[in-house]
Amino acid sequence: MKTIQQIADFLHAEFTGDATQAITGVGSLEHATPGQIIFALDNIKFKKALQTGASAIIVPLPFKETSTGRNLIFHPNPRFAFAQLIHLLHPATKITPGIDPTARVSESAQIGKEVTLMAGVVIGEKVQIGDQTVVYPNVVIGNGVKIGNNCTIRANVTLYDQIEIGNRVIIHSGTVVGSDGFGYVMDENTGRYYKIPQIGTVIIEDDVEIGANTAIDRGAIGETRIKQGTKIDNLVQIGHNDVIGEHTTISGQAGISGSVTLGKYCVVAGQVGIADHVTIGDQVILAAQAGVSKSLPKKGIYWGTPVQELSQEKRSWIAYRHLPELSATIKNLQREIAELKAKLNSNESNE
Repeated sequence: MKTIQQIADFLHAEFTGDATQAITGVGSLEHATPGQIIFALDNIKFKKALQTGASAIIVPLPFKETSTGRNLIFHPNPRFAFAQLIHLLHPATKITPGIDPTARVSESAQIGKEVTLMAGVVIGEKVQIGDQTVVYPNVVIGNGVKIGNNCTIRANVTLYDQIEIGNRVIIHSGTVVGSDGFGYVMDENTGRYYKIPQIGTVIIEDDVEIGANTAIDRGAIGETRIKQGTKIDNLVQIGHNDVIGEHTTISGQAGISGSVTLGKYCVVAGQVGIADHVTIGDQVILAAQAGVSKSLPKKGIYWGTPVQELSQEKRSWIAYRHLPELSATIKNLQREIAELKAKLNSNESNE
C-alpha cells in the first residue's frame, strides 16, 4: 500500500487531491474499485475513468487544467507510469535460490551466485549460468550454453548446444532456441533431400524477452542474433542466420525466413511473413498479415501481400471494394459500345 503522495514522489509527478489517500493496487478502466489506481490517455477514456470507483487516475500533462474533484496524477506518459506502478504495488513473488535435488547438473557446469534450478532441470557439459538467474522446472540446457545474470528461463524451455544468452533475458515456456535451421539440398542421384548440417549458433543479447512456444533456429554457418531489447511474442518463427535489430517487437504467429536482416525499432505485427534474404531498414512497421518478398530499406508503414506502403494499400482496398460496381459499369459500357458499332455499321450499309 502507498499513499498518493508516495506514488507521485516515486513517479516524479505532480498531483491534485488528497495526498494521504491510500492506494492498494492497480485496476482496469472497466472494473476499477476504491483503493485502486488507473490511467487514461485521452478525453474519451478519462470520462470513462471518472465513472469508476478508482481512488486515483494517471492522466497526461495537458489535463492539469481539468477540475473534477478527483485525485489526479499528471505524467507525460501515463501508460509507462502505470507499468512502473504495477512493479511497485504488485511485486513479484521472491524465489529462494537453490538447486532442487532432482536437477541434473554436469560437474563441468559453472553456476553463479544465488541461482535457482528447479525440479527436473538438466544442465549439460561446460554450461555457464550467471548470478541470480532462475531456471524453472524441466528446462533442458545443452552443452556449452552461456547464460548471463538475472535471467528467467520458464518451464519446459529447450536451449540447444553452444548458444549464448545475455543478461536479464526472459524466455517463456515451451520455447526452443538453437534448433536446426531449415536447410536441405536435393541429391539428384537419389531424388532425396540431403540435410545440410547446421553448425552455427544463436546469440540472444541483453534485455530480450521471448514469448511461449517460439522457435529460434541456429545459423547454418555463423549466427542467428537477436539484438538488445527486442521483444518477441508467442508462436513466432525466427529462421537461421537472421539478425533482428535492437528494440524491435515481433507479434504472434509472425514467420521470418532465413538470412533476414531486420533493423532497429521495427514493429512486426501478427501473422506477418518475411521471405528469405530480405533486408528491412530501421523503424519499419509491418502491419498484420503483410507478406514481405522484397527488401524495405525506407522507414514507413507497410501492409498487404505483396507488401506496399500503407497509403497505396488502402487505395487498393478501396478500389477492391468497388469491383462489383466497376464490373457492372464495364459491362454496360461494352454493351453501349457494341450498340454504337452496330448503328455505325448499319448507317454505312445504307449509304
